[in-house]
Amino acid sequence: MNYRNSPTEWAAVIAGMGIVALMLLTVADVLLRKLTGQGVPGTVEYSEVILASCVFMGLAIAEQSGANVKTNLMTSRLSPGRRRAFVMPAIAACLFFMLLLIYATGMNAYDSVLRSESRFGLIRVPIWPARVALTLGLVLMLTEYLVNVRRKRPQDPIQTI
Repeated sequence: MNYRNSPTEWAAVIAGMGIVALMLLTVADVLLRKLTGQGVPGTVEYSEVILASCVFMGLAIAEQSGANVKTNLMTSRLSPGRRRAFVMPAIAACLFFMLLLIYATGMNAYDSVLRSESRFGLIRVPIWPARVALTLGLVLMLTEYLVNVRRKRPQDPIQTI
C-alpha cells in the first residue's frame, strides 16, 4: 500500500485504533467479569459506538485498495459498447445513492451534535461521534469511488484496478 498521508489512510488508522480499543475493552470486560463477577460498566454501549465508527471509517480504504466486492459476471460477456451502456447507469445510480446517504447521515449527524445525543444504558455513552464518523466515512468512500472510476478505462469502467 502506498501511504500518501491522505484522509483515507488517516481514517483507516483511526478505524484500526478503534478495533484495538474494542479488543482491549472486551478483554478487560471478560477478565474483570471472571475475577470479580462484574464487567466493565458500559462495555456493550461503547462497543456499539466504536464498532459502527470503525466500519464506516474503513470503507474508503477498502475501496482504495480494491478490497470491496466487485464482479463482472454480467458485463464480461458484453461488447464494449453494451458494457458501457450497462455500467454507466449503474455508476450514476451508485453516485446518486451515495449522495443521498451522505445527505441523510450528515443531517442526522448535525442534529446529533447539536443535541449532544447519547445512548443510555448502564452509563451514558455519546453516540454523536459515531454519527459523524459514519458521515465522514461515506464522504471518503464516495471520494475513493470517484477516483477509482476516473482511473479506469472509459470502455471498461468496472475492470479490476
